[in-house]
Amino acid sequence: MNKNWFDSQIDQIAVPEDDIMAAVSRGIHAGKQQKKKKRFASAGVMSGSAAAIILGTGFFFAPVNQVLASVPLIGSLYEPFSSFTIGKELASAGLVNELNEKAESGGISITLTSAYYEGNVVGITFKAEGENLPEKWREGPNDPVSGYSLSLFDGKESSQFAGSHSLVETEDGYMGTAEYYLGEKKLPADFTLPMTFTSIAGEKGDWRFDIPLKRIEPEVLAVNRVSKSGSESVTIQSVAKGKATTVIEYKTVLSNEYDHLSFKIEDAGGKELFPVSSEVMLSEKKDGMTVTDWRVLYTDDALKNTEVLTVLPVIERDEPPASAKLSHSLVVESSRFGYQLRVEQMKRDGDRLIVDYHLANPTGEKFKKDVFYNFAEGVSIGNTETLINGKISKAADQKELRFQSVYEIPSETDLNDLTLSVPFGVLSMNRSSEKMEPIKVELQ
Repeated sequence: MNKNWFDSQIDQIAVPEDDIMAAVSRGIHAGKQQKKKKRFASAGVMSGSAAAIILGTGFFFAPVNQVLASVPLIGSLYEPFSSFTIGKELASAGLVNELNEKAESGGISITLTSAYYEGNVVGITFKAEGENLPEKWREGPNDPVSGYSLSLFDGKESSQFAGSHSLVETEDGYMGTAEYYLGEKKLPADFTLPMTFTSIAGEKGDWRFDIPLKRIEPEVLAVNRVSKSGSESVTIQSVAKGKATTVIEYKTVLSNEYDHLSFKIEDAGGKELFPVSSEVMLSEKKDGMTVTDWRVLYTDDALKNTEVLTVLPVIERDEPPASAKLSHSLVVESSRFGYQLRVEQMKRDGDRLIVDYHLANPTGEKFKKDVFYNFAEGVSIGNTETLINGKISKAADQKELRFQSVYEIPSETDLNDLTLSVPFGVLSMNRSSEKMEPIKVELQ
């Protein structure tokens, strides 16, 4: 999904200005009434739409805050979901917006109970109730593993974001949560996200919502620290520190499009920190080099409590599969690493093609067992439409670098039409990564 498409979706969403102002008015009036009575009431004093609109659009008034203060700790919504640490962290800081938006379909109601939007992460919680909900849900053959399915925007695959879902049973029905990583470089600071549930606990339906979102803005630190290795480099451009997330944006410059530059990050005490997502923002060719902008998301608490990070970059070399017309005594050569795969013998037996190979290794390196077997299993044959992986028919000789593969092919197949594809890039896993100079990043 590109930025223009995203903006067009936002622009097409109608904003009911009259309804918003009416809702705000009702919210203020309810707040004043509660202030006069000198006591707090439940969130039910305001209509669900009023609460959602006021909270989602950032209109906060002192009387309304007093009304909302009576709501039970919103963090409890996230207690059943141990893996959703962002929602828990934001809830504990009072930065999750409570919602009470309900939709009904087929005797089942789904109510959105909270939402948050920090950095490029959007999360929601909801509850499902109704007489048609099963007391116990068991995954069917066509059911989603998460227990429910939903779509964003128009429901088309190109409109979706990467994310995670969870669902738990309660006394009254089910509670669920969803979290999405919005994959765009720049997103609006506040917008309305259309979302449609299409199934819950095995029951199909149509539950539509428009979720108001206002971003919790992070503290952005310009870094621009570089590590170079010849003409190749990595630049840590910025660190955005939010309440529950940390986003690092960086740029890599590599001489070969099949190579990959990665890094690990350690805090001041040497503890390694692991990201929860990584995405390419832009990749292009410049002066023969591959230039890529990346964004990586962390949720580790250590990032909020450390003053210095150490970035340890490495370059992993790779290459695309090499291919050639299949024939007796065929030799296929690696384009970068000097390897050769030689066909020593080829025999046809009905619907089976049996091929013996020898991997020539001019550097004399010893292959790890899993690397060698992965390589052998990836050697495939096929035509312009289909590739067929073979089965290793007998124990591969790791020391002699020999193996035999058996391919199941239709008896009418003409061997002259087949191509051999060799994944030499797999063998790069046996080679050491190329270390670059560390980068120190001060988080001040």
